[in-house]
Amino acid sequence: MKTSITILFLLLTYFANAHIVPVANASGSCNTICEAGCNTVILSGECNTLSCQVYFGGILGGQSNKMCNIKSTSIVGGCNNFVCNGWYSGVFAGHCNLVENHCSVVIGGECNKVLCTYSSAFGLCNTVAGLSSIIASGTCNSINSGVGYSNHNGIFSGCNNSIVRSGEYYAVEYSTILGGGDNCIDSGPGSSDCTRYSSILGGQNNLVCAGVKHGSILGGSGNTLKHNCAAVFGSGITSVCDGGFHTNFLIACDTPSGYSSGYCCGTIFSSTTTSPPMGAVALYIKI
Repeated sequence: MKTSITILFLLLTYFANAHIVPVANASGSCNTICEAGCNTVILSGECNTLSCQVYFGGILGGQSNKMCNIKSTSIVGGCNNFVCNGWYSGVFAGHCNLVENHCSVVIGGECNKVLCTYSSAFGLCNTVAGLSSIIASGTCNSINSGVGYSNHNGIFSGCNNSIVRSGEYYAVEYSTILGGGDNCIDSGPGSSDCTRYSSILGGQNNLVCAGVKHGSILGGSGNTLKHNCAAVFGSGITSVCDGGFHTNFLIACDTPSGYSSGYCCGTIFSSTTTSPPMGAVALYIKI
């Protein structure tokens, strides 16, 4: 009896450290742990695989999910999701999602990719390749670092929006697209002239050009922002100066009537002391 127990213990030890370890005490079918490390598990599902240096990780369910070269990482469910070369990462649901770096996550959706650390993606066919960045929803949006870097950026909704690196060593940082479609924040050359702290709030076919800092396109279509600390709202507008608000036309309603020394500098007020065209009133700015 003692000899049998010893043999059983040796067999269990062998399987726990072998190159191919059958999944024991788990529901599901055709699940495989291959060349894994310690403390790995597949709890359920079908045709899921842990392979090649998997430590403290597991697949909790789903179908045809795979993990390799990971530590403390999980796939909770879904189908054909893949996590590799990442520590402390995960895919929580969805189909054909990929996580390929540390401390990153795909929450759900389909065909999303997270390729940099501390980043996350949701939605459909979104790609995050920038450090500490997020795509929160939408379709076919991308944050692309390429040879340079695109870090600490976010796209929160919409379709075909992009925060891009347009050349070697170009960069874009701390910038946001809230929504809309076919909008782009481009990158500027080098760390001293990168695009930073800029945003597109909505609209379509809007562009924040390389090197712009603290600029914003508030909405509209076909607008181009080329200047720092400037804003654009409307259609087909290209910015012309730093610090300016650019729009197609401005409606000023309920402005103060008549001059008062109490107005602060920059106050717009109307006056009837001149002879404006019929049906109009002259507007002034206090200096």
